[in-house]
Amino acid sequence: MKNILTMTKPEELFTTSDPISLKKEYRVLALKYHPDHNKEKEATEIFEHINSLHEVALKKIANGCWEGAGKLFLDTTTLSHDMVYYRMHPVGFVKAYIADKFVLYVIPGKYSRFYDHARTMMLKAVIPIPNNKRLTDAFTKFLPDRVQYLEFKNGDKGILIPKQNDTYTLRDILNYYGGSLDPRHVAWILSSLYNMNCYLKYQDIVHYDLSLESYFISPKDHSGFLLGGWWYAFGYGAKISEVPKKTFEIVPHLCKTPSNLICRELIRSIGRELLGDPKGINLVKETPEPLLKWVRGVSTAKNAVEEYKDWDACLLKSFGVKKFFKMDVSEDNIKGV
Repeated sequence: MKNILTMTKPEELFTTSDPISLKKEYRVLALKYHPDHNKEKEATEIFEHINSLHEVALKKIANGCWEGAGKLFLDTTTLSHDMVYYRMHPVGFVKAYIADKFVLYVIPGKYSRFYDHARTMMLKAVIPIPNNKRLTDAFTKFLPDRVQYLEFKNGDKGILIPKQNDTYTLRDILNYYGGSLDPRHVAWILSSLYNMNCYLKYQDIVHYDLSLESYFISPKDHSGFLLGGWWYAFGYGAKISEVPKKTFEIVPHLCKTPSNLICRELIRSIGRELLGDPKGINLVKETPEPLLKWVRGVSTAKNAVEEYKDWDACLLKSFGVKKFFKMDVSEDNIKGV
């Protein structure tokens, strides 16, 4: 282990953001380095530093800003074991624990209504489209499947969704590339989002939380997976009581009534973020002019399908004939191993 006295972040010392597991780790270390039990010269200093890091750890966990990998103790009515994850993203009131083979969304008990709503919307998303089962089958592999719904003994709720090992949130991809992506990568990512949006339209679903946190991609296959944010998905005509803060900031005038236009504007917002600036001002210099105008503009299409056609025309003007552009990602580096 790295010298404890040189550690500046609790994540360097403790392996988990789960309060129960953290307490266990702290007790082992405190007992080992307590001056009453350890006569080494630096024992007192190390013991005090462990206490300091432990206090910082508790504050970070409480504020939802724990960095790095860890273990979460699954203490539910059906499961009771440690879950190893490589990243935890706080997403509003939800915490997303991302592991190799699945992502776990933990919803505080007081927000149980969102948990129930997410279950309803995820089931709605995979209902066979009338007279078009082929289309449904083509898309459901990119949506939550074989989902486990968990009830923690402390009252919290969990949604455990299997995923491929080589899929990552757009947020992690963006961080990996230092805050902006090559416009050619942005192009295929937005294409997958517009494709998904057409399917959502067929299913009469408006996803208010299309974001860097809810959308996962496979760099190898150039495919996208809409796994998160289903607690903020609504059917047409639904009464809206609450929306993500970020969505309200982007399209405040649209939030009251569910419409596919909301999804289309959120996709453009994702494009701006991936190109380096959510406001659309300081975007990647190499971005072709048609793509710049697209992400800075607003949708004028009549529906999702028309928007997809307009997007295809923008791609042709920006890059010419479509070509596969390889995205190189180091698995260990993106996971922080």
